Amino acid sequence: MLLVASCGLDRPAGGAGPRIVSVDDSVIGAALHQFDFSGGWTWSQGAGKFQQGDHYSGTTGDQYSIKFSGGRVALFGARAPWHGIAKVRLDGEERPDIDLYAPTRADQVELLSVHGLGGGTHELTVTVSGQKNPLSEDYIVTVDRIDVEGPISTATTGPSPSQGPSPSPTPGSEPTGQPADGIVRAAGTSLKLNGQTYRFTGVNAYELATYWDVNAGCGGQVNDLDAFFGSLRPNSMVRTWAFQDLATNKHTGKRDWTGIDRVVKAAERHGQRLILTIGNHWADCDQPKKGKEWYEDGYRAVQPGQPTSYWDYLREVVERYRSSPALGMWELLNEPEIACGSTPVLREFFDVAGGELKRLDPVHLLGSGVIGGTQCGLRDQDYVTVHQSPAIDVLSFHDYNRDDEALSSEVALRLQQMAKLGKPLVVGEAGIKAGSDAGCLSTARRAAKFEAKMTKQFSGGVSGFLVWNWIPGTEGCDYGISAGDPTLATIRDFNLGSGEVGAPPPTSAPSPTASATASPVSRAGPPMGFNHYNHFGNTINEGIVREIVDAMVRNGMREAGYVYVNIDDSWQGERDANGNIRTNSQFPSGIAALADYVHKRGMKLGIYTTPTAKTCAGRTGSEGHEKQDVQAFANWGVDYIKLDWCGADYSPDGAAAIARKWKEAIAASGRPMVLSINAGGTLHVPPWASEIVNLWRTGDDICSSWYNQTRDPDPASSCRGKQPAGIRDYLFNNTAGNAPFVGPGHWADPDMLEVGNKGLSFEEAKTHFSMWAMWSAPLLAGNDPRQMTGSDDASRILLNTEVIAVDQDPLSVMATKVRDDGGLQIWRKPLAGGGQAVALVNTRDEATTMTLSWRDLGWTSVSAVRDLWRHADLAPGGTGYTGSVPAHGTVMLRVAGS
Repeated sequence: MLLVASCGLDRPAGGAGPRIVSVDDSVIGAALHQFDFSGGWTWSQGAGKFQQGDHYSGTTGDQYSIKFSGGRVALFGARAPWHGIAKVRLDGEERPDIDLYAPTRADQVELLSVHGLGGGTHELTVTVSGQKNPLSEDYIVTVDRIDVEGPISTATTGPSPSQGPSPSPTPGSEPTGQPADGIVRAAGTSLKLNGQTYRFTGVNAYELATYWDVNAGCGGQVNDLDAFFGSLRPNSMVRTWAFQDLATNKHTGKRDWTGIDRVVKAAERHGQRLILTIGNHWADCDQPKKGKEWYEDGYRAVQPGQPTSYWDYLREVVERYRSSPALGMWELLNEPEIACGSTPVLREFFDVAGGELKRLDPVHLLGSGVIGGTQCGLRDQDYVTVHQSPAIDVLSFHDYNRDDEALSSEVALRLQQMAKLGKPLVVGEAGIKAGSDAGCLSTARRAAKFEAKMTKQFSGGVSGFLVWNWIPGTEGCDYGISAGDPTLATIRDFNLGSGEVGAPPPTSAPSPTASATASPVSRAGPPMGFNHYNHFGNTINEGIVREIVDAMVRNGMREAGYVYVNIDDSWQGERDANGNIRTNSQFPSGIAALADYVHKRGMKLGIYTTPTAKTCAGRTGSEGHEKQDVQAFANWGVDYIKLDWCGADYSPDGAAAIARKWKEAIAASGRPMVLSINAGGTLHVPPWASEIVNLWRTGDDICSSWYNQTRDPDPASSCRGKQPAGIRDYLFNNTAGNAPFVGPGHWADPDMLEVGNKGLSFEEAKTHFSMWAMWSAPLLAGNDPRQMTGSDDASRILLNTEVIAVDQDPLSVMATKVRDDGGLQIWRKPLAGGGQAVALVNTRDEATTMTLSWRDLGWTSVSAVRDLWRHADLAPGGTGYTGSVPAHGTVMLRVAGS
């Protein structure tokens, strides 16, 4: 018999250790043992798409380990487009990552084979790394079989030692004082964070833990949690459901934390905080209203369809997440209510259940989560009775009062009771309906009303304000707030006054010796998205744009960070009698309808115009109508303006005056919009542009060719006889004078990407993408995303999240050239955390060995090196790196110094 890890992953609450089961082994050849991972199935998005029972699947951090004797081991897997990256260690030594990706599925592919291990006992450990391959829908690794030579002593599966939430203060007695440990605490009627007064804005997002392949979620599944959390101001608070249904596998009825874990870990990555509302189970997207009997002792009974009682689940969920630095506070239930005359029962529930929570986690706050309005059991003095519970730390009120009441009488009453009780008050939900339906409030007007409410209520003394409710897409007239809604910008930019915690809590600076492995893609860097002009020219229409938007959602581009969909020159019609610009026949539905289509899919819309009377293609420009056009763009829901000079004043003073006029028009419109200009990249615009605009072009229009200006391109290239720049031209001509002016919010733009268009080889396209990332340039795909299948070259390049992470690094430094030895270029880019990205670029026409000295980076030695195209950690020893670089190719490294 062989001891083999169970595949079911139905470990006890709190992530208890692995379990062992026995299965029959089979022998292949002499003394070669083979076993298959069989039996239970872990349903995970992506992996559940093919249902062979002989695979081991695990989510991020899960690992399995085998100890064996013998000289050979081989690892076999099912390679399929939705799988991720496995971290493999053999006898404590890291092996190259196993990329479980292939264009077509082929079961039982040999992924790793090691011979000649010698005598003694060996250990093989495979861990789900949390790093996705370009098309992965979840962090999944699937392994079919491991063959070893010699007997197996143990085989285990379970969470890796590093899987659990990041460490936070160990639960115990409440710390004294206000330490700078990132814990939100109450101090009278205020909140404190790291010794400072803490006021917060944020959103309700009850759907975040919905994960349809695993749990019986509700509403829409949020696939890009990094984009969601990255869009919020630092130290925002997000209130989300952690109901028992969301921690239960709907197929097996057993505990499965996958959905909630994804949310908590994403919040941790972005330094955001969560209000985890515990609850029990769904009923019409909410917990059922509970009667007096439930609050008396019904919460200790197991409800139909639930693995445990609410009481036991409370213990599980608190023990699992109490150590997460993302935890802001707890709530026992969403909007607990009780019948008139039964207030003492509700109070006792908070005393007992809340007391148990505080026993398990005396560090974090407990909010009441109540509506706090005029409903029975909580009105007037009953509100005080319940909130006098010693377990409740934070008072709650849900504001759905009339839209024109910034400070209603009910809120005013709760502020008086706050002073009486001596506890902080949080507006846990604030809802206003808006939408495109006739007679409904516009989303812009709703944002203004929210701002008025926040101004009044923060002035009155509330500590937090959470709008209701963020959802992946909205329709009609409702409370929903989705990506691109102006309310999100309002709560992000609202001035919280003195004492605001406007930056992440103090943490130890990332060590320069930390792993060089790329962190998740940040959304703080230059814009990423799509522009049609390189591929479609002036032939674009709204039907193609809609197809491209859907393709970007489907093929993984949106999830990778490509969120802007920019319409270039082609959309403009004539002006009406009032001077309002109209769309032409290529966009019959208008830009507002297209913006709504884009926003509902969690993306943003960009538009093109010029400061001249006619655009470069002869369409209607904006000369004399600048403010009018910008206001129209804002009303339509545009998020990005590309301003192309097309013969306007290119002089530094004249160009600066034009750009400043557009910046002021955007500010007056009331809608934040990216401003990108092309004022002649060869005229050295950065001294003034970086102070006025977000993006400025640095060179001639790009062409899909390696050579053009420095040498004739391939005869088949469409660039022949034209002035646009080839990729090699940019490598030699992209002026270093831009670098001092590049930083967060203002970036040099070497033009749109040509990856995926004819004219570039695979290696040339990799160099193109690598250098745009090194330069902190906007990544605006210029191909046809509808043709991206996952196995094509464009997918392999554009969806490389490790290279994207370099582009999106929060420092936004533009790489500088260390040296150029006859066309062998080395570029370096400082990164947040003390590391550096390095590009070794071979512009020659033949493969060449290149050498990087660590001294080129200012170091004598390094602690970690990662190849971002091979997705492999390299040995960091010696005095540098030496490797062969293909003709026109690039080796891109992420390096940590020692």
